[in-house]
Amino acid sequence: SIMFVATGGDPKLLVLLFDACPGIRWVHSLFAGVDVLSPFIKQRLLTSSVPLTNGRGAYSESLAEYVIAVALYFNKHIPACQANRANKRWDKFVMPVLRGKTIGFV
Repeated sequence: SIMFVATGGDPKLLVLLFDACPGIRWVHSLFAGVDVLSPFIKQRLLTSSVPLTNGRGAYSESLAEYVIAVALYFNKHIPACQANRANKRWDKFVMPVLRGKTIGFV
């Protein structure tokens, strides 16, 4: 059996779920970071032979493309362009470029 950890929920429930399913042979976290799973890892996985894997790298390219799409979306004023198109209005405005801009990630 596989225990698949996805978004949301109370991490404390993982211990209960793990205990209720004695046949678990593998735990996989959808996320790259497993910090939130620390209590579960310490309480159950460190003392067992059940491996823990994560989604590290699974979304790297997709996330990078999403960042580019969002940067262009806002920088190119796509919402204003869509509104103008819907209203059949063709306002003139300066179309900025991303060159020279800085993007910060939190």
